[in-house]
Amino acid sequence: MRILNLAYMFFRQQLRHRVQVVVVVFAAMIILAAMIFSSLAWEHEGELVVDLGLSGMDFLAFMVVIFSLVFFMYEELEMKSAVLILSKPLRRHEYLFGHYLGTLMTVAFNLVFMLVILSVALAFLGAYLQPIDLFAFLYIFYKAVLVASLAFLFASFSSSVPLAVILTVFLQLLGHFSFHLHALGRQITNIPLRLFLDGLYFVLPNYYWLDVRDRAGLPGFEFSFGYFLTSSAYVICYAAIILYLAIMLFRRKEF
Repeated sequence: MRILNLAYMFFRQQLRHRVQVVVVVFAAMIILAAMIFSSLAWEHEGELVVDLGLSGMDFLAFMVVIFSLVFFMYEELEMKSAVLILSKPLRRHEYLFGHYLGTLMTVAFNLVFMLVILSVALAFLGAYLQPIDLFAFLYIFYKAVLVASLAFLFASFSSSVPLAVILTVFLQLLGHFSFHLHALGRQITNIPLRLFLDGLYFVLPNYYWLDVRDRAGLPGFEFSFGYFLTSSAYVICYAAIILYLAIMLFRRKEF
């Protein structure tokens, strides 16, 4: 219960943060794009708006995680507000996990708001979201779950905000190429290098699994209920392992 109370408290605080401006910018961008494409009367204007909307959601969800998690957390640590909270009968893992859940609540709230704006823009064009688009929307949240866990991991031991941000962005970028690094390793005969690339494949977040909309038209790919369960289990297990490491490091951190 204390974790949920903390999560709700952090959720309310982050909604008042200036990062919410990006959501307003996104809404204005989608509405403007819908009006432009409607006036041009392109044949595939609905699909273009969906691509623009989902890409915008992906980027903005990442930005919300960065600004509302890493910066907000370090702001609390530097202002010593974390010391005041932890001086109460509250364990460190509760504080960290509550902050993590509050961040995901903020991301989910913003993504749902963006989805509503996107649906309205599509209705203005006489189009609508396909089932694969809705799963792509869910997988955008899955990506936020992974990157938020990584951001908390770096925030749990780093005393530098820029370093935590750089590490988070770096792994976010590498996560989009982890599958390709693994495929490259299959073609390399050098055993040490091959093992290194295989190790990166298992350590880095695998966003290739979550890009279902981009892979929907590829030969040999079929989105099924089994695929959904497998990818969901992967996200839960990966985030749980990273959060466990973050909690272990956060317990040893001195304020």
